[in-house]
Amino acid sequence: MDKAQTTGHIPEDDAHAGDLADLRAADFDYLDAGGHTYLDHTGAGLPPTSLVRGSAARITGGLFGNPHSESPASRASGELLSQARRAVLRHFNADPAEYAVIFTANATGALRLVGEAYPFTRRSRLVMSWTTTTRSTACESTPVRAARPPRTCR
Repeated sequence: MDKAQTTGHIPEDDAHAGDLADLRAADFDYLDAGGHTYLDHTGAGLPPTSLVRGSAARITGGLFGNPHSESPASRASGELLSQARRAVLRHFNADPAEYAVIFTANATGALRLVGEAYPFTRRSRLVMSWTTTTRSTACESTPVRAARPPRTCR
């Protein structure tokens, strides 16, 4: 590896060097301000400054309630959720008549939904990528355990 690859600096002959440098300066300037190099994107990706500011503006600019209730604040939350679901479906070019978007807090919550809802039989197979993190999450999920998890969980 040359020095540019090991120090995190972008080689000047890279066609996108300016774009990446501009993005870092605009949205991840707190890395340079603190002298940080962050590598744990699997555990927790870093939020861009624009996302934090946009979220703060949205949260402080309106009143949002439980989307399952009937109030103006609840309807506001429900509309934001509907917009997010439509955006996800558009991103994947998925027909809303055929697909549903369900938000979960984490991988465990998603696996739990699969474990509880999928009509597993003795001949069913659940195939998923398997990393140390996924294994820990899946093995701790009661519904997946009940649905005969891979031998590595036993």
